[in-house]
Amino acid sequence: MRLLDKTQAFRKAFQINRIETALLALFGEGELRGTIHTCLGQELISAIFSQLVSKDDVVFSNHRCHGHYLAKHDSPLELIAEIMGKQRGVVQGRGGSQHLITSQFYANGILGGATALACGRAFALKKKNDPGIAICFIGDGALGEGLVYEAMNLAAKWRLPVLFILENNAIAQTTPQSETLAGSIQGRAEAFGLQYQKADVWNVEDLFEKMQLCFQKARSSQASFLEVGCYRLAPHSKGDDLRAAEEKAHYRSIDPLETYLATVAGEERAHLKALEQSVETDITRARTLPHPVYKDSVPSHLPAFAQGEIQAPLLGRLNSSLHSWLAEDPLHFFIGEDVGDPYGGAFKVSKGLSERYPEQVFNFPTSEAALVGFASGAAMGGVQTMIELMFADFMGLVFDQLYNHATKLKALSQNDSWGNFLLRTPTGGGRGYGPTHSQSPEKYFVGMPGLHVFLLHHRVAIIDFYASLMKTLSAPTIVFEPKALYDYLPPALPTAWTLTTTQQHTTIISSHAEADVTIVAFGAMGVLAEEAMKQLFEEEVYVDLVLPLVLHQLEVPRIAQSLHRTGRLVIVEEGTSGNGLADGLVARLHPLVSFTARIICSPRDIVPAAATLESQFLPTSEKIFAACCEVFNE
Repeated sequence: MRLLDKTQAFRKAFQINRIETALLALFGEGELRGTIHTCLGQELISAIFSQLVSKDDVVFSNHRCHGHYLAKHDSPLELIAEIMGKQRGVVQGRGGSQHLITSQFYANGILGGATALACGRAFALKKKNDPGIAICFIGDGALGEGLVYEAMNLAAKWRLPVLFILENNAIAQTTPQSETLAGSIQGRAEAFGLQYQKADVWNVEDLFEKMQLCFQKARSSQASFLEVGCYRLAPHSKGDDLRAAEEKAHYRSIDPLETYLATVAGEERAHLKALEQSVETDITRARTLPHPVYKDSVPSHLPAFAQGEIQAPLLGRLNSSLHSWLAEDPLHFFIGEDVGDPYGGAFKVSKGLSERYPEQVFNFPTSEAALVGFASGAAMGGVQTMIELMFADFMGLVFDQLYNHATKLKALSQNDSWGNFLLRTPTGGGRGYGPTHSQSPEKYFVGMPGLHVFLLHHRVAIIDFYASLMKTLSAPTIVFEPKALYDYLPPALPTAWTLTTTQQHTTIISSHAEADVTIVAFGAMGVLAEEAMKQLFEEEVYVDLVLPLVLHQLEVPRIAQSLHRTGRLVIVEEGTSGNGLADGLVARLHPLVSFTARIICSPRDIVPAAATLESQFLPTSEKIFAACCEVFNE
């Protein structure tokens, strides 16, 4: 057992206090922009934490993260520079007060959002036999977020080396905890089997002892939960404080740091004065630092993949590729709901994987948001992770983890190889699963910055598709797999037709060198487009059929090249009408070429379950044929 260095703890708390106080003053003087959430009144939590956290531990934090950062990384200049928006900042001015990222520290302003990432990072530490644990700070307001409980369940069930530290200041932005929280915090933690301890900032020795005990439990892979009582002396952010003056005055009078400062004299007071002067010096230095210049972090090219012959239905090819990928490295992990044998996933893409690779394939709780956060955290820890979401319709449950966490990692860390994982999921209708299991939600994700999106079609011939893709991940990646294609084996093309695949992985099938119509078909719609293409060929109407694979980087110039010849465009997507893939493509093509267009898609309605209704709802080859005839005759 280590012993508390009380003097050092109060020195650290004082340093944090002076930095936070100075930042608030800078806001008042108009030198800072945006927002700031200080930890005034809570400094001792971070100060004591700094004596227990090791160089190998990884820390996850929230919007009130400055003290945690200074406990892990004693680099106040970089923190101040970040909040001032300077190049020397922790993430070169991109993150500001709430978003600080290093290889061993992650802070994000979304309440409770980092809990799942901490679990994934702890998983990576455990699987790689690396020293260290993952520590995740949350506030009591996060106890209203469902993701927190998904993470707590996972941490305890999988015996992850993770410690949750709840800084309980009993108030959200302005709402008292008593108005929003049912039951007890201890009961919540212990319900999941977490090792629970409770302390507060007014008893420093007890806080150190309880925190150290939780660290020890977590280091022995017993997920732990420490609740620390405290009082936030400053507003939630810059000035939104509705608490009674008498209440604030009372807590300021018993604040442990203020009490300590009233007792120090002589050499210790001189030491504290030097710390204060150091903060002022760092602020002066930060003012002189250069501002960053914006740099686009989006890659401009795609890796090349070897093409082969399609000799089996898509289901078998995907399964074979997953086997190849798992065989490459024992630190490749495939995780999802019901993916293990004998079930092998809802559509059997993972059949046989867990039997052959039992240490690499895991059934995950029914916690979709936690699954994506977990994958992000695991990838941050240097293990390759692929996850399966049972239906693409469930992507709504993971939107926050993608939009506010996973896609921010590369831009903030400036590290292309960090935190990248792959999510694969079945999409689309045709099987009668109804309104929440038959949708095509691709359009909702294509525009998300920092996310790579693929949609498989029936002519994708990349050898070992997933094994190849995983070797080149440079961003969080979604692959939508049309479930209607799983058992489909594409027939041989007519002898006179040609098939080419571009470097951007766009497949073009031409029924004649002088095409009359350009069809762009997404996903399973390519099968229907080919059927219509054959009918049109009999009518001596010739087609360039374009089958995109990469949705986040459509090969617009190649489509425009075909349109320069045909002047006629038909776009087919299974998703519902309005602000879809087709609309975006038309808008991007118009400045490049003149053309007449038709869009075939599903109505702006829910996907029906009954076979007769669904067949009328979804695009058909007949609708495509009719649209091509319309544009041809105009």
